[in-house]
Amino acid sequence: RRDRVQTLFFSATLHTPEVKTLINEITTSATWVDLKGKDAVPDTVHNVAYFVDPSQDLIWSDTSIASRAKFPEEQPILDGIHAKPSMSPFDKDKTKALRMSEKIKQLKPKMVIKIADAFNMHQCLVFCRTNIDCNNLEAYLNRLDGTKGHRGKFESGKENPYSCVVLAGSRQQKERQRNLDAFKEG
Repeated sequence: RRDRVQTLFFSATLHTPEVKTLINEITTSATWVDLKGKDAVPDTVHNVAYFVDPSQDLIWSDTSIASRAKFPEEQPILDGIHAKPSMSPFDKDKTKALRMSEKIKQLKPKMVIKIADAFNMHQCLVFCRTNIDCNNLEAYLNRLDGTKGHRGKFESGKENPYSCVVLAGSRQQKERQRNLDAFKEG
């Protein structure tokens, strides 16, 4: 029929409950086309999972991070969620858990650097939970080299060994496309 709208939906997170719910809300009689299956990962993608335990004494966490950076002493920027004490009944008796949560937030950006250096990564994709986390990681990585942001490649290579671009949904589509193109170019 000509009066019906055809909806095409593409997602890297096709099998998550949220995406399935959205698909059911915006389509009728949806036809699923999944070329590889739920657990498929392309051959060119390598995953690394490192569990951060803030109760461990990570002596390297403040000394040997970002050894290739101009300013390795820079500290990650946090989202401020732990800056103000919570007055909620749930959080009142959970001060240790809240401290551990904050420490994890401090360690995660450092772990990104540690993993990238350990595997001698020239490029990688890092997925953050929120747009704010994306912005904060970008700011931290740029501050390691004293730059305000990605400036492209120079003849000698990247201007910052921890150069990054953000593809987060809060960015304008033109910026995301420009950033994706820069990532593809290396």
